[in-house]
Amino acid sequence: MTNKVKHNIMNTMNNKLQGAMFLEGEAKVATLMPFVLDAIHEGVFIIECASAQYTVLHTNAAMRKMTDVKNNISGQNISDVFQSENLAWLLTQLGKVKKFEETVEKEVLWSTGKNQKNIKITLMPIVEEGGVKHILGTVQALQENTSEMKTNMRQKHERYVTALEYAPYGVCFIGDDGKPSMVNRSLCQWLDMPLNFIMKSHISNFFSEIDKAVFNQALTKVINSGRSYRGIELKLKTVTGQNMWVSLSMSRVADTENPYTIVQFVDVTKRKEEESELLRLATQDHLTELSNRKVFDESLAMSIKQAKRYNRHGAVIYIDLDNFKGINDNYGHKAGDLILKEVGRVLKDIFRETDTVSRIGGDEFAVIMSEVDCDEAQQKADIIEAEIKKIRVTAHNKEVSISASMGVQIFNGRNCPSEEDIVEGADKAMYNKKAASKNEAKALN
Repeated sequence: MTNKVKHNIMNTMNNKLQGAMFLEGEAKVATLMPFVLDAIHEGVFIIECASAQYTVLHTNAAMRKMTDVKNNISGQNISDVFQSENLAWLLTQLGKVKKFEETVEKEVLWSTGKNQKNIKITLMPIVEEGGVKHILGTVQALQENTSEMKTNMRQKHERYVTALEYAPYGVCFIGDDGKPSMVNRSLCQWLDMPLNFIMKSHISNFFSEIDKAVFNQALTKVINSGRSYRGIELKLKTVTGQNMWVSLSMSRVADTENPYTIVQFVDVTKRKEEESELLRLATQDHLTELSNRKVFDESLAMSIKQAKRYNRHGAVIYIDLDNFKGINDNYGHKAGDLILKEVGRVLKDIFRETDTVSRIGGDEFAVIMSEVDCDEAQQKADIIEAEIKKIRVTAHNKEVSISASMGVQIFNGRNCPSEEDIVEGADKAMYNKKAASKNEAKALN
């Protein structure tokens, strides 16, 4: 319906209503309206809104056909005439038209019994003395090309499926039983397993043992709450046994007969490896692959806190290589580097994984041991000294050896000095040992 036709209808209705009510009363309105409205091919209805209630005065034949409104509706409340699916929207829009005296036009999905139709509905105020007392509604059925709609829907579905299938990230749809109902190519390639095997397996089986419980917990939260979950990083287990880092996003699709969860996998292995390498460079001595001074200081501070809180005890063993400068000067830095690497290997072999073994200077090493007494720490220091004396490297066709001096400092929860005092105590004990060794050597000579 064109704007001009709508304007003419509105004017005609306005004039007929005002003229009929002024000259001959409402009886004349009931006589005139059916002839005027039924001549229009599009749906038309008139609503009286003078009071708080919205009363339907009349609908034309086209309106009744399009919306399944019954014939005998004159004087009925709008809630008794229109389907409940349309009523809330219609009441809201009628209120706007009455209040603001403005025309409302919108395309809506209109329920007609068991069917639904796409229609364009227009609500126009009929302004009378004292405001809007009547509203004229027009309804236009939108033409639908069923064949074209089906083709468009099929094309959209094909594009959607193709996009998921060839996406550079992994996608799968998971039922509430934890088994995939759809797996795209990327995820299949990453897992390197037959599709039939993947579809029959619980999706958590493809994560590392440590991460399996984390994934199941996240999936349960998404299923129970219906909320999305994203940014969780876990290790995906491949058929070769290698772990692949993936960032997961989960979203729930519950408005279907068979609810499911969409899980997307983004490969972040390279980033995780780069982060691991940066962490290694920041915390590890590049030559010996032992912890560096930063890690030693942080570990010692933590050991002191635990000693004070839980009344624990521990020890720091300070290790200094004897005459290391002479090896560098006489045999070159390459020989010195070989010596340092061998010392690092010896220390890693001797100490536990729970001990912190660090290279804290050029030829200085330190070890933090937990839950040891003075005798145990001293015995460990004697073993280190003996093992370092066994080190042999070849430089310029000569065999080069090295020795080391040890210093031990004990700390506990009741008598726990500061970090500086502990290191200084171990350093002092080491120099006393070094001095004693020199004096012994002089006495022998």
